[in-house]
Amino acid sequence: MISASEDDFKRVNKEVCHAIFNGKDKIKIDDFKEFRATVRRAMAHYEFYTYDVDEAETISVEDFSRSLLSVLPSNKRAFYLKRMDEYELKGRINFH
Repeated sequence: MISASEDDFKRVNKEVCHAIFNGKDKIKIDDFKEFRATVRRAMAHYEFYTYDVDEAETISVEDFSRSLLSVLPSNKRAFYLKRMDEYELKGRINFH
C-alpha cells in the first residue's frame, strides 16, 4: 500500500509540470507526446526491473506473463492466473 501526503502530491505535481513545460507557458503537442513516450518507457523499465532480473538482464517468461496481467481489469486477473498454471512457461525475456 502506498501512502503520500498532500505536500508529496504537490511536490511531485510541480516536478511533473516543470518536466513537461520547463518554464514555458505553452508546449507543442509533439513535445508533449515525446514526454509521454519517455514516461511510458521509464515505467516499463521500472516494472521490468521489479522482477527477478538475472546477470544477463532477463526475466522469466512467467514473470513477464504476470507483468502483462497488470493491465487487465482486476476481475479478469484470476482467470488468466489460473490459465498460466495450465502451461509450462519456459525461457527468459530481456527488456528490449
